[in-house]
Amino acid sequence: MTKKCLDCKATVIDDLESEMENEVPMWYKKAGNYSLLPKLLNCEDKFNPNKTELKEKLPDIGEIRVEVPVKVDDDDKKEGTWIFYWAALSNKELEINGPEAAYSDESNSGLVKSNKEGEATLVLNCPQPYRVDGITYPRHVHYTVLTEDNVWSFDVKTSVVYCHLDREQIEKALKSEDHIIINALSEEDHNKKSIPGSLNLPISTVNASNRVEKINSFIEQNIRKYPDLEGLIERNKLDMKDVPIITYCANPGCNASKNLAKHIMNAGFSNVVEYPGGIEEWFKNEGEESSEEETFFEEDSKYNLDNQYETIIINGSKYKHKLDDLNYVFDDNDNKVGVLKKDEIEWDTIQDKENNEMLIETDEDTSEEEESDKKEEPDKKEDKKPDKKEDKKPDKKEEETSSSSDEEDTTTDEDDTSDEEDEENKKQKGGASDKKSLSYDGIYLCHGGNSEMITQKHYDTLFKGWGFTFL
Repeated sequence: MTKKCLDCKATVIDDLESEMENEVPMWYKKAGNYSLLPKLLNCEDKFNPNKTELKEKLPDIGEIRVEVPVKVDDDDKKEGTWIFYWAALSNKELEINGPEAAYSDESNSGLVKSNKEGEATLVLNCPQPYRVDGITYPRHVHYTVLTEDNVWSFDVKTSVVYCHLDREQIEKALKSEDHIIINALSEEDHNKKSIPGSLNLPISTVNASNRVEKINSFIEQNIRKYPDLEGLIERNKLDMKDVPIITYCANPGCNASKNLAKHIMNAGFSNVVEYPGGIEEWFKNEGEESSEEETFFEEDSKYNLDNQYETIIINGSKYKHKLDDLNYVFDDNDNKVGVLKKDEIEWDTIQDKENNEMLIETDEDTSEEEESDKKEEPDKKEDKKPDKKEDKKPDKKEEETSSSSDEEDTTTDEDDTSDEEDEENKKQKGGASDKKSLSYDGIYLCHGGNSEMITQKHYDTLFKGWGFTFL
């Protein structure tokens, strides 16, 4: 069973805080601590508010700094609440320690005070995962608050810690080949551009139902590519579930790597960190510039799966569609104008509908004027080239031949025009529906989509691997 920590109540790894079981863990007791609180709070007078004046304290930060935001729940006393936090120490070794060695002298701890809103930031070093009774628990931090009675609360909270590597650190990991580095983007994106030597496990292929089987199979198939790790596993120096893993995706605004990291930890592989700079930072330092297609959408939303809105185009006008069960549609001023039902807009008022239909008439008038201009251009060209022999009178044979030729040309033009009209009628009959021109961020779902919004090439580049269908 996957848990955030040994005594955490939550049985799933997520971004939420977890409460602790009201039971002192056995390893605490063996270490001589019979309290849920760490030794520092039980033994150090500098953390006893009844013996000394408390002062803010942060741990000495080493290679990887982590910041964890927290909020005090007590409505009666939010501002100025003292918060003490503690976590396991950092560790660069591959082997996983037990909890006593992991926490050691409890120096990866601090004391901070909340602001007016009851918020505070816990600053610490990236903690190591630790192993108890054959189970490795992911990186996490505990904290408690000072109560109104001026004592530390036994109501301990726990949060999972996501440690971030910079470019220099991931370069070291690549050279040492002691971390499995995984790209969370689609297979096509990975093949197009990825960090050399990294593997690919698209976030779109992993979910809560298949993650255990899929991630276990993925690690087992690829561990042979890392001889040092495989050797440690064979000598029982490292458990398969404890192999160090790094996830990455496009850039800091991409949440695919964090979501994949959570799936990996929930599958039992707890030794996971992230490289948030991703492909963008890696190749930026290589002197490569992003292409126009890569920046077609804003960076923070291209791979963001938590968007609340999408853009739809109705007769050339942009609207916002809220992605929830209500399916409301809003205009540029965030005024609700209708509801999206089965790829059609059900307008709130007749005026909203008429406002949009006016765009059709405007477009049609513009098209007719352009078409008329095109037809007039050949006549103007003919006027500019007068016949140099116009004074010469043609004989009767020439007149007959010319007359016959003109009749044939006229007939041919009429046939061509008729064919064009028939073709246009067929198109109109084929789309003989009252549905309006509707597209989703350039992906057309109804008849008459504006083909200028996005090309097939743009679509293939931006949406490959995401399970959409181009209609």
